Amino acid sequence: MSDQGPLPMPLGGNFSIPKPVSDFFEGVEKLIPGHILGMIISSKPDNSRVTVVSCKETSYARWRNHTVMPGFLKDTNWKEYMGRVRDQGGHDTCWAVVTAELISAIRFILKYDAKYTEYSAQYLVDYANPAKALANYPKEKHYCYTYSVAKGLDFVLDGGIPTEAHWEYKGCRKQPAYRTPKDHPHVHIASVQRLTSVEEMFHNLQFHPIGASLALFLPDYSTIKKGIYRGPTSKASVYIGAHAVSIYGIKVVNGETIALVKSTHGTELGNDGYFRVSLDTMLVEEVDSLSHFAASPNTRD
Repeated sequence: MSDQGPLPMPLGGNFSIPKPVSDFFEGVEKLIPGHILGMIISSKPDNSRVTVVSCKETSYARWRNHTVMPGFLKDTNWKEYMGRVRDQGGHDTCWAVVTAELISAIRFILKYDAKYTEYSAQYLVDYANPAKALANYPKEKHYCYTYSVAKGLDFVLDGGIPTEAHWEYKGCRKQPAYRTPKDHPHVHIASVQRLTSVEEMFHNLQFHPIGASLALFLPDYSTIKKGIYRGPTSKASVYIGAHAVSIYGIKVVNGETIALVKSTHGTELGNDGYFRVSLDTMLVEEVDSLSHFAASPNTRD
């Protein structure tokens, strides 16, 4: 092979794209805007077609980008350490429920607790950010509020958390007067780790379940049952927001890598409250000529 580099293009020369190639890209651009197409190409999608899902409020380009499950997770499943499926009711408290149940599971796994012990999600709702609770009430008529699992864990890192037996879950209420740790013994955690990649998630899942944010679309989330959740599927799909869940295992189903997820909406949804979520599905959302790119339906906290 010559090391002289490419031949120079003569001045005034014309370069033409073969018509079949030109027709192909013109057809693609009618379905997917050019800037979104660039993002899709840069993500290196697998050999599967890109589909466009038009929903009520926006449209999504969706494709598959296979995530390889490492062999060391083949037999990892923390479900038996996760306790019962809780029901947050009609309140924005999923982050608190997941934070509390992760502490319960990890303390049980590490044998800090001789048996599974429920810790108080209500305590987190009441005290993690009381200013946000008060600000939310005039508009929503609720003292609950959206928050993240990471921030919930930060709060526990700073001040600890009592058991569910000492601080029962109510869901939504004006925060009561603070009771001293003497009346309600607290347990503490040593650190909080924020995971920024799938590889980090895989590594940490060897040792305990982890918290995650699920991109929640309705009615897809409420109707998927035992199927695999991949986000929006029809014009009726509406993005509701990020929903906190616990990932307790990884599995490969028909060549697709999925996360085994425990949710917080009781046992009526999913498969008795548990979901299978695709880690291979990628979404790009078109919003007012700007694109929002996400590994969806889930991202890590």
